[in-house]
Amino acid sequence: MPLSRETLERQLKLAETTLGQRASKLGNEAAVLKADPVWRKWNADCAALRRRLRAVATVEANNAELLRLKAEKEAGVTADAE
Repeated sequence: MPLSRETLERQLKLAETTLGQRASKLGNEAAVLKADPVWRKWNADCAALRRRLRAVATVEANNAELLRLKAEKEAGVTADAE
């Protein structure tokens, strides 16, 4: 089920906070972080949420373009006329 941008941003902020707390607890060393399963889980969650936010941005851009094209069509102006 797709979620709204606000919900995804809130979830991402929470996941990044948790990820940062875990990283500071482990010492912020790349080898140690990559070996920790809890850090890897939160890192994967952050990546998934970022990916979903990009998808939402794409849908919003498509919807905006669609509205623009509909407005042009209603006004009797088409892209081919120019």
